[in-house]
Amino acid sequence: MSRMASFDKAKANLVILGSRRGLDLSDDAYVDLLLEQVAEAIVNYCNIDRRPFTKAIPEGLLNVWTNMALDYAAWSDLSAGDQGSDQASEDNTVAGAITSIREGDVTFGFGAQDRKSTGAAAADKLRQAPALDAILFDYQDQLNRHRRLVWTP
Repeated sequence: MSRMASFDKAKANLVILGSRRGLDLSDDAYVDLLLEQVAEAIVNYCNIDRRPFTKAIPEGLLNVWTNMALDYAAWSDLSAGDQGSDQASEDNTVAGAITSIREGDVTFGFGAQDRKSTGAAAADKLRQAPALDAILFDYQDQLNRHRRLVWTP
């Protein structure tokens, strides 16, 4: 399978799977960017030769590539503050942190937080984590099967 054919197949799979997860992947440029960033991470991790006349992503990694791009798209949506509306009540508050604990009769007290501040805090936490590195770690077992050693004298 050529690079363009595998890219087109991964793109089609990503759009289908993303729509089933509720992700908006209608922007072709955004989908292309996601796939290119994830492909670059895979190529770097696996030490795959990326000369133009070779296939960049092995056929055995096509589904892994698609799933990694899907996870990256979900992370991107979450870090942009697109939190699910099922977490919020009608007054735009969500369950907050534990405000009190009593050990004797086991009592927990929960406070309410504004949904916007909770979303901003979650987005800040996610921005601090290197997303693609975390996603690579999640798929490390599948990627290691295609990883090549590089000899540098």
